[in-house]
Amino acid sequence: MSGKTTFASQFENAYIISTDGNAEYTFPPERILRVRNYKELNDALEKVRKIKPDWLIVDTTSYLIDYLRFYWCDKNGVEHESEIAYKGYTMLRSFLWETIVRIANDYCDNVMFISHEQEIIEKNKFGREISKFQPVFEEKLRDQMSGLMGIIARTVKSIGEDGKAKYELHISHSDDEFGGSRLAIKETAIPLTKKAFDDNFVVASKKFDAEKIMTGELKVEDTYAKKDEAPVKRKSVIG
Repeated sequence: MSGKTTFASQFENAYIISTDGNAEYTFPPERILRVRNYKELNDALEKVRKIKPDWLIVDTTSYLIDYLRFYWCDKNGVEHESEIAYKGYTMLRSFLWETIVRIANDYCDNVMFISHEQEIIEKNKFGREISKFQPVFEEKLRDQMSGLMGIIARTVKSIGEDGKAKYELHISHSDDEFGGSRLAIKETAIPLTKKAFDDNFVVASKKFDAEKIMTGELKVEDTYAKKDEAPVKRKSVIG
């Protein structure tokens, strides 16, 4: 357990679409929208439209994709998409993508998609095997979703020298982690708290002028958010 749902519970006025039932340990019951099939998903989204929360959390996205696939196969009278020759997988992926886009854009300004992660063994350019951690999605869908996100982050739990658990949020793309941010940030590894998350953002992209920073006309510190400035608007997050 790396603290993904606990982190999400710190966000203001957040409602959660819970596909695995684990939200009951961190969210108040009135903010949990339990989803176990496609109909319950649509019912939950209509509630979100009426409630208009500040944040919508989808936990977990991998289970949601399973439910969408079950619905699509049942609707098309097959047990697996491969039963529809040539185009079954393409049709299914289009349905999954359309639904993800609808969730991200139509019901709430800020959406967080939470996923389990998988470890992939790859070879780097020097031929050395490395472990890479990424969301549990089919590769093409994962890449499509990446283009939709403002921030892609990974929660990490480690044990410090004192024997205590340490929780961090990593917002970077590296040899072993899948992630990154379209918004200017100060650090790529921060404590796993809402305050650290908010404080890590530059207040607005227009304040971050790379040319001025390179010439010395503007310091990176000058782009940081001040206490009396409104936080930058974020659209979607995946963790």
